[in-house]
Amino acid sequence: MTTPRRVEPAGREDRRAPAPPLRRTRRDGRTTAEAGALGESLASRALARAGLRVVARNLRTRFGEIDLLCRRGRVWIAVEVKARTCHPAPERCVRPDHLDRLARALRALAPALRPRPRALRVDLVTVRWPRRDAPAADAQIEHFCGLRNFGPSAGASGGSRNAP
Repeated sequence: MTTPRRVEPAGREDRRAPAPPLRRTRRDGRTTAEAGALGESLASRALARAGLRVVARNLRTRFGEIDLLCRRGRVWIAVEVKARTCHPAPERCVRPDHLDRLARALRALAPALRPRPRALRVDLVTVRWPRRDAPAADAQIEHFCGLRNFGPSAGASGGSRNAP
């Protein structure tokens, strides 16, 4: 003989607490989100020292997220940040299709950017810690400029397509 299944009253299943989101914890005690945020913070400071103005962080568009949106004059730059521990080459973790999505996201933002963009660019900043327990000061930061270079669409720059 089978036992009948217990049926919950209507609305009762909604009262249960949702499961907490999974948090991936690294061996150094930081979650991956914390390590990524620390990498973005270090990258933004390095870019500011290099003369770029950081305009926005974690900017979401319909094409994807831009980790850092920067500019130097009228050149607007979408920056992808890769933070890794004990990885020999974090820049190899970025696929070409991801860079293409960043380029599409930046081009979609171009009409709303002020000052109007003269050029658009996609860069990569890698942040690498030599050891899992290394402090932020030991991070090695590399900036790869111009992985994608392109101009804004004609509507974004205010010019005509026939202009020289």
